[in-house]
Amino acid sequence: ELARKLVGEEVEVVSNDASPTGAKFFVLWTPPIIDLAGSRRRSPNYEATSILAHLIRHGVRTIAFAKARKVAELILRYARDMLKDNPALAERLASYRAGYLPEERRDIERRLFKGELLGVSSTSALELGIDIGDLDACIIVGYPRSKTSLWQQAGRAGRRLGASLAFLVAYEDPLDQYFMRHPESLFKGEFDEVILDPDNRYILGAHLLCAAHELPFQNDGRFFPKERAESVLKRLEAKGLLRKRGEKWYWTGPGTPAPHFGLRSASSSGYQIVDITKGKVIATVDEARAFETVHPGAICLHQGETYLVEELDIKAKVAKVVPADVDYYTEPRIVKDTRIIEELRSKEVENCEAYFGRLRVTEKVIGYRRRQHYTEAILSYHDLDLPERKYDTQGLWLIVPPRVAHEVAELGLHLMGGIHAMEHAMIGLLPLFAACDREDVGGISNPFHPDTAMPTVFIYDAYLGGVGIAERGFERLKEWMEATLEQVSNCPCEEGCPSCIQSPKCGSNNEPLDKSACSFILARLLGRGRKEALDLAERPKRKRQIASAG
Repeated sequence: ELARKLVGEEVEVVSNDASPTGAKFFVLWTPPIIDLAGSRRRSPNYEATSILAHLIRHGVRTIAFAKARKVAELILRYARDMLKDNPALAERLASYRAGYLPEERRDIERRLFKGELLGVSSTSALELGIDIGDLDACIIVGYPRSKTSLWQQAGRAGRRLGASLAFLVAYEDPLDQYFMRHPESLFKGEFDEVILDPDNRYILGAHLLCAAHELPFQNDGRFFPKERAESVLKRLEAKGLLRKRGEKWYWTGPGTPAPHFGLRSASSSGYQIVDITKGKVIATVDEARAFETVHPGAICLHQGETYLVEELDIKAKVAKVVPADVDYYTEPRIVKDTRIIEELRSKEVENCEAYFGRLRVTEKVIGYRRRQHYTEAILSYHDLDLPERKYDTQGLWLIVPPRVAHEVAELGLHLMGGIHAMEHAMIGLLPLFAACDREDVGGISNPFHPDTAMPTVFIYDAYLGGVGIAERGFERLKEWMEATLEQVSNCPCEEGCPSCIQSPKCGSNNEPLDKSACSFILARLLGRGRKEALDLAERPKRKRQIASAG
């Protein structure tokens, strides 16, 4: 289906694999619980680093995959710390990610292929397309975006006939913990269906410009929906970038359009990160993520080195950084608002009214918090004054009916805490039903939203115009809600934890959250009776009481 969408033609699947391969041993690794309330586990980054350092000490050539650039850099830093008694080994470690300069990436690839490096900590940038030689082990830190990515990453080790080892180190998020309890879902069933929206009007404009630059473009509906493409073509003509002659559109802009568009985002520009002590550009960051990642006071990591952002020049799109030796990292604090532009679809799921449509999202980075390495303890909070970012996207919204809201109040539960927890938990499990990552979606919950006049939970694509993630969730909404209820009600913690309702992205520091209210609301929306819903809401507390009595 992906190939068909990309090329607009029927394709034939080649599914037989005749390439040589050896045995692969797969280890599912859950960091241990470290507090009596069952709400905290040991850091998965620390666990992955310990495994990496142990393998390197034994000469096992290893790649560690992290889901975020910052984590890849942290793992390198932690591993070098653990190997500081053997500097020669520590020097045979490197990190690799998008954002490095091309010459840096080529040098790391060369050293890895030739065996000069024993280990590398990488984002998905090394997942495919680059020959990295023979590796013996792979550590996957947190479930990646899809089963396809999981097996692609695991397959980077043991690419010949020898046996290899793959670790999946689980995060404290709902999806990872779901797989730890249901490992069969990782090794059975179909691979994920890749979500693609080639008609996104923000991306479509870039496609059309690049197409018209290569050859005069005729809008005959073969490649894009004719009406949508026509409106975008006219908009580009008004900007002086295209001109229509006869039935074809010609590029009339200066130079070449392709360098002005990114391959990894819908943004057409980015920020440079400049080390002002050397006057050198060390990396780049997408414009849509700049305020979150390179705000004043932010800690940036590059090649295992730590930098502090001293100034963010928004007009010049430059983040000015200096080397820093600190024992903490930073997380942004973000407030959001969501308004409904247009309702496109609606349906009922048992007692729940659900809608899908176009939304306008407003986000503002209002500050950041400092977290200590290893312990993850919050050290301090800091305020920021940065511009708002507004964008239109697609999303779904769920209405909590008045009778359910009334029951929540009667039981002494917290309505806002319940729908806020429901938002977090559903976002955490969305990758079960749509090939995505938590970073690809956003959400907001409101006990009285101005556009619905009722308690409402929004979940939306965190991309301009939307890319189809929330739409896929809408199509499988009941399964998604059922899986969320199962995850939350069976999590062993009492008040909520990162494995069920807490989110690392939450701009309000995970407040308020009410785990019991979340289970009760989900159960009632899914048609459970009041008694059964209350039983599900109280299940973790009863389990904890039984365990304590035992």
